[in-house]
Amino acid sequence: MNLLPMQYYLEVVKDGSISRAAERLHITQQTLSAHIAALEKELGCTLFHRRPRFALTHAGCVFRDYAFRFVGLYESMTQEFRDLAGEEAGELSVGVAYTRGRFLLPPILAAYQRRYPKIRIRLIEADNEELIARLRDGRVDLIIANLASDEPLFSVAPFYDEEMILLVPAALLSAEKRKQIRRGDLRALADCPFLMNRREDIAGRIGNAVLAKNGVLPRVAVSSENMETLLDLCLAGEGACFCPKNLARKVFEGKDFSHLLRVSLDASFSLRLAWQRKPYVRRALTDFVAICRENAPTRET
Repeated sequence: MNLLPMQYYLEVVKDGSISRAAERLHITQQTLSAHIAALEKELGCTLFHRRPRFALTHAGCVFRDYAFRFVGLYESMTQEFRDLAGEEAGELSVGVAYTRGRFLLPPILAAYQRRYPKIRIRLIEADNEELIARLRDGRVDLIIANLASDEPLFSVAPFYDEEMILLVPAALLSAEKRKQIRRGDLRALADCPFLMNRREDIAGRIGNAVLAKNGVLPRVAVSSENMETLLDLCLAGEGACFCPKNLARKVFEGKDFSHLLRVSLDASFSLRLAWQRKPYVRRALTDFVAICRENAPTRET
């Protein structure tokens, strides 16, 4: 059995559609269908249902797992020989959250480009769960995300722990409530408007947990996926905002934010670097991981 039909099959599985996969592969739908039909004839079974909607059969799931291993092994072999030949060119796709890349990546990419000037970095910006899903099905080479350290399909390396803080415009609180906040009593925020990430997002999840622990049901004035927008609104005095400390420092760089109360929280989350487990991982990727760790943010007061 030749590898090309296996590679085509995995692309169809990834897209959940022959027509979409054919378009992305720049071949005709008829050509791709012929490859799949030939596979099914050789294996003697149907690999997926076409109607009423695309779905893998049990045989299709079994073949997908074999194809993934065979294609992965072949790609590992060819990549190892490219590295042995010193071919340090091509593309590396890196997944990172929308706002996180702003303060994390400039020093990392600068150092990487000095070492690998012929490798193009393609940034994939998405939320945490989407990044993990993209890595799982091979749509990105490496991600910077909040995920477990024991993911069975991934190699995972620690990056850094991100500290969360709460920013509150002082003008929204009375002098007594400001004192209360500084003592760590967040019940003073019961009537304060909040600028919140969605509950599905890391900052939103942590913020809601902190408030629940203090018995506060937040009055949400604005909800958004974009933390930079929320921070700009907070700077303008529109509400309190939970956010990663490093991101706030970057967004407010060069701006006067002395009117914001900065409340330290006993809350943080771990960011890790992750890539698919393979028999051989290209040197350009492992070096990117090393450069990330060399340039990991440090905790500052």
